[in-house]
Amino acid sequence: MIFFYTNISYGNSQHQTAMPPQQCIYFAKQKIQASTGF
Repeated sequence: MIFFYTNISYGNSQHQTAMPPQQCIYFAKQKIQASTGF
């Protein structure tokens, strides 16, 4: 999952177009939580 987070932060637009909107929102929330350290 950490590798996937890295992909999201470096290629956000690619992943947003590849994923359904619900998943984009979910992973965006996860990314925010990860960056704030929960």
